[in-house]
Amino acid sequence: MVIIVTGGRDFNTYSVIDNVLSMLHSQEPITLLAQGACGITREHGVDSGRAKGADGLAREWATLKGISVSDFPVDHDIDGPWPAAGPRRNGRMLRTVKDAVGGSRALVVGFEGGRGTADCLRQAKAIGLKAMRIVGTGPFYTEPVT
Repeated sequence: MVIIVTGGRDFNTYSVIDNVLSMLHSQEPITLLAQGACGITREHGVDSGRAKGADGLAREWATLKGISVSDFPVDHDIDGPWPAAGPRRNGRMLRTVKDAVGGSRALVVGFEGGRGTADCLRQAKAIGLKAMRIVGTGPFYTEPVT
């Protein structure tokens, strides 16, 4: 299974990332984790910054588990200028993963976040990807994205 993580840049609860991704991994092995690399910007092919929030924590989890990670930072050469660059990057990430593995093998997992997270989940559903929202950072629960 391929997991696409989305979530807020201020999300900082590693235990929720660990619990959710470990639960999913135990149900069906995760072979690739894709994330938007929030905090990293790519210009002219050069990355700067470090993934933070849900993206960075998910990247850390996957690295510890030996799972491949695919970063999708905003690339201003492709995604254009802010503020539309984030939604464009979300769409590029979702379409790239869907085209590479097929929609049935991908799951978008949305952790607590704001407009960017909501946009990514909305775009995922619009192109036919399965998506779930993780609600809460203490005790948490999942809900399907409709």
